[in-house]
Amino acid sequence: MLQPTPDAVKPAPVVQSPDTISSPPPKTPRQPHEPLKNKRWRLYELNGAAVAMAEGFRQEPYIMLSLQTNRAKGAASCNRFGGTYSVDGEQLAFSEMLTTKVNCDGAMEVEREFLRGLELVNRYRMVGEDSVVFLQNSKVVMRLAALYLN
Repeated sequence: MLQPTPDAVKPAPVVQSPDTISSPPPKTPRQPHEPLKNKRWRLYELNGAAVAMAEGFRQEPYIMLSLQTNRAKGAASCNRFGGTYSVDGEQLAFSEMLTTKVNCDGAMEVEREFLRGLELVNRYRMVGEDSVVFLQNSKVVMRLAALYLN
């Protein structure tokens, strides 16, 4: 009678019915860029200078990034803007940006710099949960703070 060698012995496959499988549902990993999305980010520093409400501003400059649609929208101080964005790790890019065309005395310089800054941004870095830095390579372009609404 032939005996199988130990190397030739293989365990029989275990068959389970769907009723006996009790593994927990897989967790969805949190994406590193999620804290950036679905918040209103108020601009407080642009090209190294503090930004505060000034005469001529219709609204504080801010940006919001939608998690569901990858759309960006906001106010640049006088005009509203919108477009798309993409995130890959710490890389961030804005595209297809459109703005309204109202002229507001005293606000246009900040507005132009803010919109131009968004074109330059290619990276971001979270600073805690309430602050984000938008960068062009390693140069800080702007700093924004989360604005929580009631």
